[in-house]
This record gives sequence, C-alpha cells and structure tokens, in this order.
Amino acid sequence: MPELADRLKGAVWGHLVGDSMLSAGFDLEDQGKRALRWFGGKGYASGPVFDIGNTTSAALDRLKHGVPVAECGGAAETDNGNGSLMRILPVALVDRDAEDDVIVSHAMAASALTHRHPRSLVACAVYCLAASWLLQGEPPAQALRQALESFRIMASGPYAAELANLEGYTGEPEAVTCSTPCGRPGRPFGGGWSGRDLLGLLGDPGRLAP
Repeated sequence: MPELADRLKGAVWGHLVGDSMLSAGFDLEDQGKRALRWFGGKGYASGPVFDIGNTTSAALDRLKHGVPVAECGGAAETDNGNGSLMRILPVALVDRDAEDDVIVSHAMAASALTHRHPRSLVACAVYCLAASWLLQGEPPAQALRQALESFRIMASGPYAAELANLEGYTGEPEAVTCSTPCGRPGRPFGGGWSGRDLLGLLGDPGRLAP
C-alpha cells in the first residue's frame, strides 16, 4: 500500500531528524550520517529498507560518494516530491522556542539533504512555521495564515516566486482547493487535497510523519 509505505518512511525519517537534533543540535552532517546508516540498512529500520523515492535515493548516493551534504539534494524541478516534507516536522518540535528565521533556515537546510529545489524548501519552511504556530495554541487556519505571512517577509528571489505559487494553491484555507505542496511539472503541487485537507494535515501532522 503506497500510503502506508509513505507513512512508514515518514516515521523513520522523522525519528532520524529528531534523534539527530536532540543529540547533536541542528547538524546537517550528523543528519546525513544517520541517513546513510538507514540507507545501508544499519539503523532506524526494523527490517529491510524499501520504497525509497528516486530523488531521495539519488541524493543519498551522492552523499555516499562524497558530495557535500548541503549539495546532495536534487535541485531540478523534476526532483520535487514530498520526501523531505514527510520528515521535516521534528524541526518545528525541537525548535519550538526558536525565532521564525531559525525555523525556516533549519527546515530548508534539512530539506536540502534530499530535496533542494526552491519549491520543496518553501513547502518545508511554511509547514514548520505553521506547526510552530500550532504549538503556540493557534487554530490550524490561523497557523497557516501566520506561517505564510511570516515567510513572505523573509522570502526573496525564487523563494518568493514559489511562495506565490503555494499561496495560489492555499488561498483562504477553509474554502479553496489546493494540492500537496511539492509536486512536479504539470502537477505543480501534486494533486488531490483540498484546503480543508491541508488544515487537517496541520492539525494532525501524523498524516505525513506518524
């Protein structure tokens, strides 16, 4: 079942990122080492590693062959997917008292390990900002608005352009239809989720990272 596979991968990667941050602070080199342990079947998995996406697999292969960890993620539009989004929640949980710019910086850096296109980076940043507002007690719709507004202040260049695309798909969170935040060309933000689904995701992050 693809959905179950995605949930399991999200759980493993979320564990990996959270474990790294709690043990070593935010250290992308440490996250990369832990990811390679998982990739090689030596950690964070109770059985064989399975159903690794093409973008993630290619990124970890580059890391294994000595490419700097911050440059391993695929940066082409066709490299977009939800691989980094499904593991990113621990950034918001561990950094819950951090300033928004720190959350954004950490979320985008953690995404870049496997997914480095601005679309994936922006989706991860906004998701973590929204989660941080939820942790402060804001309802999901308001958390999403606050996240978009906060990131808008920081965004420039390609990040501003991708934010505009994301806002076009989210709009008024309670009403409009949108799609998953990290799609490929022809499906700019994936497909099949409504604005209310996105709010449900923010209210129940376990849907991406159990």
